[in-house]
Amino acid sequence: MRCGTYSSEWFFSKILHCLRTCPEVFDAAHLWVECADWVPAVLTGTEAPERLVVGICAAGHKAMYNDDWGGYPDAEFLSQLDPKLGVLRSRLRKKARAIDQAVGGLTADWAKRTGLPSGIPVAVGAFDAHLGGVGSGIAPGTLVKIIGTSTCDMMVMPLAEKSPDIPGLCGIVNGSILPGHYGLEAGQSAVGDIFNWFVNYLQPLGKKNGSHAALSAAASKLAPGESGLLGLDWNNGNRTILVDQQLTGLLLGQNPLHNAGRNLPSPGRGDRGLAR
Repeated sequence: MRCGTYSSEWFFSKILHCLRTCPEVFDAAHLWVECADWVPAVLTGTEAPERLVVGICAAGHKAMYNDDWGGYPDAEFLSQLDPKLGVLRSRLRKKARAIDQAVGGLTADWAKRTGLPSGIPVAVGAFDAHLGGVGSGIAPGTLVKIIGTSTCDMMVMPLAEKSPDIPGLCGIVNGSILPGHYGLEAGQSAVGDIFNWFVNYLQPLGKKNGSHAALSAAASKLAPGESGLLGLDWNNGNRTILVDQQLTGLLLGQNPLHNAGRNLPSPGRGDRGLAR
């Protein structure tokens, strides 16, 4: 992340938002847990707060955890935002772990539900995109781009290499993607969301025919930049590198001749003001 900047999408921001808007919920909560950590805990019967195992992926990229700094930001720092955050700090887990370690064994109940062997090791959790990077064969020198509701651009580098200071990244975290490597994450906070907005709200091919597949087929017939449109994809803010969720999107170059996936008439045939 940029020095001194922390996203409203992330762990402590969400907790602070709850504290300010629903203090009774905050006061009733003993601990706050990422879904990526909760699911392995449930599968292994280790969901009690004192037994919970948290992953370095979520802790490092979203909660500013770093072993060299003593784990999460200290209570004095968090108390400057709100004293109750400082108190919560003492209940957070002391150590975050990578995915090459097991949370525990699959319980008999979940073995029956899933059809997997009882007691089979359940790995420490991580975010969907980061595990998608593992499944895609991420390795040093390879960029993996995971596209979903948002998008994540990820790379890894061996711990033996000196990590550069790259402004705007969503953290450079030891072991967050592959054990023994730094995980580097960047991305954007609206991608699939924007596609859905086009299909479900703008409906450029109509409600009946305007599916994702139909729009993709129409767009595939255009060369990059051929429509003359320029889109700024900050519809849900900017995650990298500005880390500002209050920014908004913009579409430039639009005129009444634009439609779903068709070429504009060539300039010089009465089509005044068309940018190519």
